[in-house]
Amino acid sequence: MEFWPVLRMTFPADLESISDGWQPGKRLFRSWILLFGFLPVEYDDLTLVELEEGHRLLERSKMFTQKYWQHERELSETGAGVRIVDRVVFESRFSSLEAILLMIFRQVFRYRHFRLRQLYGHLAA
Repeated sequence: MEFWPVLRMTFPADLESISDGWQPGKRLFRSWILLFGFLPVEYDDLTLVELEEGHRLLERSKMFTQKYWQHERELSETGAGVRIVDRVVFESRFSSLEAILLMIFRQVFRYRHFRLRQLYGHLAA
């Protein structure tokens, strides 16, 4: 939802939440990342290492283009709403593309935060 209409990540229909049945370090499922909702450009073997529902998650997953992918998200309440901090560490399988991938990932997360403000910013008022 937050990446739409640029990207969509698949999610198993039988799961209601990412926390359903998760076990630290065990792969939950493979999520395909689809450009414009239909063109597969990447996959994420989604693996959560830590999860504090509504506060923090730490993901260490395998991806097609990444030898190593770590995404940490922290949520904290502020007087004006919720502050979201995403930290990503990665090592590409294609070292010659790392600078380009870094630029892409920065833009993807900027877009994600922009969309979250669009979708939920009115709730902070």
